[in-house]
Amino acid sequence: MFPFHIWLPEAHVEAPTAGSVILAGILLKLGVYGFVRVHLELFHDSSLYFAPFIFTLCTIGVLNASFAAIAQQEIKRLVAYSSVAHMNLLTMGIFCNNLMGFEGAILQCLSHAFVSSGLFFLIGCLYSRYHTKAIAYYSGLTIYMPLYSILLTTYTFANIALPGTSAFTAEFMMLSGIYNSSPWHCYLSATSVFFGGAYSLWANNRILFGNPKITHLNLQSDLTLKEIIVLLLLLLFVFYAGINANIFVKYIDIYCCNTLALYIN
Repeated sequence: MFPFHIWLPEAHVEAPTAGSVILAGILLKLGVYGFVRVHLELFHDSSLYFAPFIFTLCTIGVLNASFAAIAQQEIKRLVAYSSVAHMNLLTMGIFCNNLMGFEGAILQCLSHAFVSSGLFFLIGCLYSRYHTKAIAYYSGLTIYMPLYSILLTTYTFANIALPGTSAFTAEFMMLSGIYNSSPWHCYLSATSVFFGGAYSLWANNRILFGNPKITHLNLQSDLTLKEIIVLLLLLLFVFYAGINANIFVKYIDIYCCNTLALYIN
């Protein structure tokens, strides 16, 4: 949450690929677990009282992270700021005081774990071959690495919540719940959908298309079979949860209803 988010991009940039995957897929979710299992259940009165303040902080965080991501010149730092924006939106869903937003936040927690982990894994694959994370050094990778280009584009679309992916279902539910609680905060935070598409597609276009920069990049091998298997397994959840989200929502629903009843009463 803003303004306690500055450590995350720095941690991602300095961490190895496995560390970034664990950080995005598991460690960030401990904060969500703390809010849901501790704050909402033990301090539900203060959660209701401070919800507008949390909404304001999260809205600032969404906008700040989105603008910061647009300005980044390193691909790993860009994805890290994207995670900050998603986590602020997720926090708004937790505190929006209705079932739609709450369930959307839990689903987004799962979705972000798979999508963000896949993106950091792809960045790690690129870094292991070219030893740089600077976007300016990359161009025309579709010629050298077609399989990598397909998977990077797929994960980029999943990150910007393309319909049919788990992120679309989760963000639609979250924004619906946030709108019921505070329309103006919903309007401002929903701009992250536009900004997310802007910086994600800009980075994707710079890396994959254009003339190859042969002065910086040499011909490298495409993804290995092990890398493809890992990325496809992560994508399996992304598309399955996007097409048939009710499979996951029905298990989330019982707990969310009980927690929300305590939160309100």
